[in-house]
Amino acid sequence: MDLRSLLRRLGHHRRTLAAIATALGVLTLVQALTPAPPATTPVVVAAAELTGGRTLTEPDLTVVDMPIELVPDSASADPTTLTGQILTATTPRGVPVTSQSVLSPRALAPGRSVAPVRFADAGLVQVIRAGDRIDIIAAGPDIGPDAVVAEDVRVVTIPDAETDTGFGAASSAQGVLTLVEASPDEATALAQVSSRAVLSPLLR
Repeated sequence: MDLRSLLRRLGHHRRTLAAIATALGVLTLVQALTPAPPATTPVVVAAAELTGGRTLTEPDLTVVDMPIELVPDSASADPTTLTGQILTATTPRGVPVTSQSVLSPRALAPGRSVAPVRFADAGLVQVIRAGDRIDIIAAGPDIGPDAVVAEDVRVVTIPDAETDTGFGAASSAQGVLTLVEASPDEATALAQVSSRAVLSPLLR
């Protein structure tokens, strides 16, 4: 191989090496400018939309990795700490279920359960508080103007006022969700009239 051919070959190799070095430099710069993925932590969330007042079971909950900055302070990574608890607010799928959004069944009197009720008049709901004793009045075409559905029931919580799900799920066109402590018969009666009557609270 003569000197001229050798120089041409060396020049070609230099250009190839320079191109490789440039590509590596660009790749390094891109990697340096690309933000690292956010740190995550496991969090218990609703596996499907869950209505307020239900007792949580294992299939209701699932664990997902969530960016740490989005995790509520009262979130849990262990579903067993929440199963058996009573959900106080309607929780959309994928939203964290926290210790602040559940109620222990031990908070209820023996033989009583939590019944979800939707009151049409948000203004009336604003004057009642957890712990108040109320009567629940139903009005509808096939019920009459002032039928008492439940008497002297205790307000357990008003999720719309006390729990922020981030979606306002506890308040809807059907009314403001309120959880009351009721007997089995009262809970059944409330469920039966809720779809065909307007319900209102009456403070005792």
